[in-house]
Amino acid sequence: MELANLKELRNDMKSKGENFDIFEFKYKGKGYFVIVEVFEQDNKPKYALAKLIFLRIEDIKDKFETWANSNSFLENDVKKIKDFFGIEYSKNGRLFQTLYKALGAIIPITFDNSRKDERLKKDTLLNYVIVSDPKDPNKKYLFDVRRNGGKRSPFNDEKTKLKNPEIYSVFEDRPEVSFFYSKDPNDEKDVATILSKFSAR
Repeated sequence: MELANLKELRNDMKSKGENFDIFEFKYKGKGYFVIVEVFEQDNKPKYALAKLIFLRIEDIKDKFETWANSNSFLENDVKKIKDFFGIEYSKNGRLFQTLYKALGAIIPITFDNSRKDERLKKDTLLNYVIVSDPKDPNKKYLFDVRRNGGKRSPFNDEKTKLKNPEIYSVFEDRPEVSFFYSKDPNDEKDVATILSKFSAR
């Protein structure tokens, strides 16, 4: 199982309440940031452990997403994988084994928050979370916090953790509170104003 470390990482992330991780990967002379998502999603295949998002370091708009388990990627177009990673055709039936072996060797087995603290990784992950949030795509200016009647989304949680750590620390253990963002920078409010408004409700 070339990707065995993925299960270890997934389990450690879940035990620590983390939804996203990021690490670097090099293959065939190319560098990638790999974002790991471990929260439940409606389109998650039956045997998937996590979703992996590969972003080229030289152009993070160029990306490849896949579900994966301990053995391989799942439900993917072979041509897309070959084109993205520059893999040549092979007749031996093990077309992606060198890719899986290289990736498996670099997947961390534990979550370490210091990876997110590295500036380029943090900026890359934050940008991904902002544009990928299905409820609030491209919204990044915090203006309010409110009780949501349920549980805040993984994207809402991670965006605030990375972008607004001061206010996140206040509500970190209160998943029933969501953070509200706008696309308009003029809507942004400072922490004191947001907390005062929340307390007054």
